[in-house]
Formats: sequence, structure tokens, C-alpha cells
Amino acid sequence: MSFIELMLDSETLQLTMDVSLVIPGWEHHRTHKYKVVWLYHGGYGDHLDWVNHTNAVRLAEERGIILVMPGVHNSCYVDMANGPAYGTWVGVALPRLLRKMFTVFSEDREDNYVCGFSNGGYGCLKIGLTYPETFGHIGAFAAGDQEDNPFPDDGGDWSRNRIAMFGTGEIQGTEYSLKHCARKLLQEERTLPQVYHACGRFDPWHDKNQLVRHFFQKIEGNPFGYHYREYEDMGHTYAFIDRALQDFLEFHQIG
Repeated sequence: MSFIELMLDSETLQLTMDVSLVIPGWEHHRTHKYKVVWLYHGGYGDHLDWVNHTNAVRLAEERGIILVMPGVHNSCYVDMANGPAYGTWVGVALPRLLRKMFTVFSEDREDNYVCGFSNGGYGCLKIGLTYPETFGHIGAFAAGDQEDNPFPDDGGDWSRNRIAMFGTGEIQGTEYSLKHCARKLLQEERTLPQVYHACGRFDPWHDKNQLVRHFFQKIEGNPFGYHYREYEDMGHTYAFIDRALQDFLEFHQIG
């Protein structure tokens, strides 16, 4: 098992970006193709959150899977309306770069699972619904849709961050709306990712998660293979995402 920290110069962002990797047996089996779980941190987190606060590394070692944990600042994993194109970085440029650097990464969409917590939960849904040819499965933990958040344009920090990421207009019907991204995939009859969604009953944004849940559950025929799991005794915590990740890996029998 190799734990690797990289600082990558991103042409997409014109920034140097931190990425943490866990690769099983890379030093011995450089021709074997491993399944890849891409783990997105939450707001104000970084590329070490999953390493420092969960059992993700142990799970990767036990199951023989690759973990990729990019740091993306507080970007929500989108191509910002007034800032860098973080969505293109994590959805296109980073997978392409890492697959060139490490021959053990499987490029099969069915072997690539994009997961995230909180802002990263929104981010993994956004990336998975935007690049379904790359990511076959989504694991969204405590994930709401940005279109369901109010926008108090009061000049405060939250308002300025929102304008930088999403602009000043309504999010509904734009590329930043998860519901819009899902509807667009269906309309274009593209390949669809499978969506797994989990939330703690005591999460302060439980209501926003339920709006996402109701949207997917109302789609006739469940084309996204949507599966929801609620944890009655948990909130918006690292203990929750640790358990949610374990259950996600078990649900898909990864490794």
C-alpha cells in the first residue's frame, strides 16, 4: 500500500493543487488495473480530510482499491462563474493526468466511483452528472442542491463566495443545478451514473437532502438506480461519513 501526496501544476486552473492518493500494491503490480474511489472533501476542507478523520485508508487497504483525494479549496467542485474551472480540473484534467502517471488506474467507468461529503456531496453529484462517461457511480453523503439554498445578497462573506462560484442570478435551470444536470442527461439520452445518497437524521441540512431525494425518487423507472439510506442516530459529522463510506463500498461490493 502506497500513500502519496502530490503537488500538481494545473494548466486548467493556473494553480498548484494538492492531491492525496492511496494505491494498493503499486510498487509490485504496476500492470494490474484497480478500481478507483474519488473522495471529495467538504467546505473549507482539504486533501487530507478523508485521511485524518475517517478510516478510508484502512478500507482501501482491506479492499484493494485506489483512493484519490483532491484539494479544491472552497470551490464546490464547479467551474466558477467568477473564478477558476475547478469542475473541469477534477472531472477531466485530473483523471487524465493521473491515468498517465499511474498505469494501475482503471479507466472503465464502472470501476470509477465519485464520492463526497457536504459541499463535496454536492460536488460529486455535479461531477458525476456532468461526466457520466468517466464516473459510473456516485456516493453523495449529506448532499443538497445549491439551487435550494437562499441567496441573501448582503455583501457578506457568504454572499461574496456565492457570487464567485455561481454568479448573481438564479441557479435553477443552470449548469449549477443538480436537477437540471440530471434532466439534461435524460433528455440527451446519455449514459447515466448510478446514484447512492446518504444523510443523517440530525443533519442540519436534512431538509435540503430530502429535496434531492424526492427529485430522484419521482423519476419514472428509477433510471439513475437511485438508492437512499438514512442514519437515524447521526448528524453532519466525520463519524457519519466514515460509516456512510463503509456502507457505500459494501453496497457496491467494491474490492
